[in-house]
Amino acid sequence: VAKTTETNRSIYLKTAYYDLELKPQSVELKCSRCKKVFEIDENLLEIFQEIKSDYLIIRDGKQVECECGNVHPFQKVVFEGALQNNSTKSRISNSTSNRAAATEQNVPRCLTCQSTNIKKISNLSKAGSVAMWGLFSQKVKKQWHCNNCGSEW
Repeated sequence: VAKTTETNRSIYLKTAYYDLELKPQSVELKCSRCKKVFEIDENLLEIFQEIKSDYLIIRDGKQVECECGNVHPFQKVVFEGALQNNSTKSRISNSTSNRAAATEQNVPRCLTCQSTNIKKISNLSKAGSVAMWGLFSQKVKKQWHCNNCGSEW
């Protein structure tokens, strides 16, 4: 019964996003209590000591909390798919060469100039745009920003 309670309080890694240099940009987490998916992109490296595609290590003194109040009880946040399949290594390769090859194939590009110099638009930036422009804000519909040409989509 205690294990079920701990599992219900856990937060799981859903997706980790990297740039072309394989530096982490943001992570999507899923709360086991409310089933909500939320993103952490601001202060990412201040919260997490280690960011891998199949787990995260939370820094000492930091915590990961969902809006519902669920606080992750452990230092390690595991990949959500590990619950359904204990052999995550069969689906997620830890080799750098395989990651680089997969990254090269699935590189997001700017729709206007085809640049790979892009970044995700943070939720904080979207909220600021809504605060400034109200109903006329277009940024809430966008996910990416091109650092070369400035377009957003």
